[in-house]
Amino acid sequence: MEIQAAQILPNDIDAERSCLGCMLLSGDCIAPVFERIKNKDYFYRPNHQELYEAIGALFHAGKPVDVITLMNELVKRGTLELIGGAPYITELSGAVPSTANLAYYIDIVIEKYKLRRLISVSSVTATDSYAAVKDSKDIIETAEKEIFNIAMNNEASAMAQMKDILPDIYERIDEYYRTKGRVQGIAMGFKELDRLLGGLQPASLVIVACRPSMGKSSFSHNVAGYASIKNNQATAIFSLEMSKAEVAMRIISSEAAVDSEKIKRGEISEEEFERLNSTMTLLERAPLYIDDTAGISVAEVRSKCRRIKDLKLVIIDYLTLMSSPGRKNENRQQEVSELSRQLKVLARDLNVPIMVLAQLSRGAATRSDHTPVLSDLRESGAIEQDADVVMFIHRPAYYTDSQEQDKTLAQIIVAKQRNGATGSIELTWKAEFTRFVDRSYR
Repeated sequence: MEIQAAQILPNDIDAERSCLGCMLLSGDCIAPVFERIKNKDYFYRPNHQELYEAIGALFHAGKPVDVITLMNELVKRGTLELIGGAPYITELSGAVPSTANLAYYIDIVIEKYKLRRLISVSSVTATDSYAAVKDSKDIIETAEKEIFNIAMNNEASAMAQMKDILPDIYERIDEYYRTKGRVQGIAMGFKELDRLLGGLQPASLVIVACRPSMGKSSFSHNVAGYASIKNNQATAIFSLEMSKAEVAMRIISSEAAVDSEKIKRGEISEEEFERLNSTMTLLERAPLYIDDTAGISVAEVRSKCRRIKDLKLVIIDYLTLMSSPGRKNENRQQEVSELSRQLKVLARDLNVPIMVLAQLSRGAATRSDHTPVLSDLRESGAIEQDADVVMFIHRPAYYTDSQEQDKTLAQIIVAKQRNGATGSIELTWKAEFTRFVDRSYR
């Protein structure tokens, strides 16, 4: 089969002409075009690209846009003849069927632009693949990132008048009223904490941070178990520190309330063995997914999450072990800042809460009062800025040898909640089961 040599890239010249013509006919058409058509590359023909930029120069300078002012601007730029001269500009304003159809013309221009970008990405992917210089993983990741950017292009929410927003707000308030006492987000299984946060909310970035050995991984496994086993909510764990088998073993031990060390030594009773079997039967049916790719990127997380049907919760353990391809020359603080921003965007894109584990700096360990504060967040203040919720896990007994200190006391400190109150909740830490439970159940 022969391959056609010179295929014309997707375009619609009439739609491009109509967009430009609408802007010349009505000043009300200019802002909608620039709101969605963000640069000259959306136009296929070079003369249309130049016209777009010239109109933009007038518009952003606060000058009127019409046939005369546009011709004058093009003369100053030395491009009037290049775009087809004065006759072409006059022709544009007369070629518009109706300015009422502007949104339709814009849609066509954007669609053709996206198709051209997809072709470009595919071409680069094919070239890199034939060259075989880059690893296949890097090629796939770059392609996925570019395709995602194309998909998200022009998807920003439009400005809405309050009266158009109110119906959704009314439905939400009505839902709260009808379900008094019930957690509206993803319940974590801790009564007081769920009450304070209202559960983990869709599209939110939730940071859970602490010093090493405080139990951040255990906390996230407890949340994952509750969501997937108790509430049958699809949950994805991305474990960059432990293998899938290690994560599974810890979840089984925790859910069955069987000492993990006893399991490893084979020193479990018949009754404990039955509990482990029962727990594994429940986990077989639970929509719980575990990925242990080392140094996973946000693009890879996004790709894998999109394959999970009806995903409700994502957990990443932990932030600074993630990679950020293409930013190798930046310092770690800049890299973590970018990861934080990307994860926030991903939470909104997937419309699920993303719980990201993080380590605190040594500041908390060296202070006389070891209680963590927001400034202890390691690597980047951007984490605090991007997060909707920041929680710290603090076990006071960890820092003392005193026998009087309750070794089971754990504090979950909600240091930031963008849409609610902050506070501290006490839980009980059961080290032998790597499990946190409500204080009343100790």
